[in-house]
Amino acid sequence: MSTVAKRYASALMDVARESGSLDPVGQDLHKLESLLAASEEFKTFVAHPLLSPEEQQACIDKIFGNAAFPLTQNLFKLLIARERLSLLPDIVRIGLELWQNEKGILPVSVLSAAPLAADQEKALVQKLSERTGKQIELNSSVDESLIGGFRLLIGDQVEDHSLAAKLETFKRNVINA
Repeated sequence: MSTVAKRYASALMDVARESGSLDPVGQDLHKLESLLAASEEFKTFVAHPLLSPEEQQACIDKIFGNAAFPLTQNLFKLLIARERLSLLPDIVRIGLELWQNEKGILPVSVLSAAPLAADQEKALVQKLSERTGKQIELNSSVDESLIGGFRLLIGDQVEDHSLAAKLETFKRNVINA
């Protein structure tokens, strides 16, 4: 993790907090995260070292126009002026973590053997919310190799409640017995 990116992200969140703009900045960070994940061209543009600041600003203006919140637009201008636009992906990632922490949101990924029903997701969110005291932002995906059950990724922790993990544990216990 870049310390410089962390400083920019922290400063962005400090200014957003002081100006009462946490939600619009958070929304912009979510949009930027999606754009960086979906567009190889945008990632290449951000990392391109040979574009002049004028070309970079023209591209940013063309891509975002007035769609970005003024504080986010100022961040773009500052990064371009200091020739640090390549830090944008790290700033977005760190800024989102800071924003989520500020808002009491805990992102959780659940990997299940089959798609979870709406009531299962709701029960899982409620249980995790009670356990952590935070608002849960759930991201669900399917991994059939789990055979049954699910795997939770909460921050940097993994909770494996899958049949595949239980079978592997059983296998190790039999071999080591």
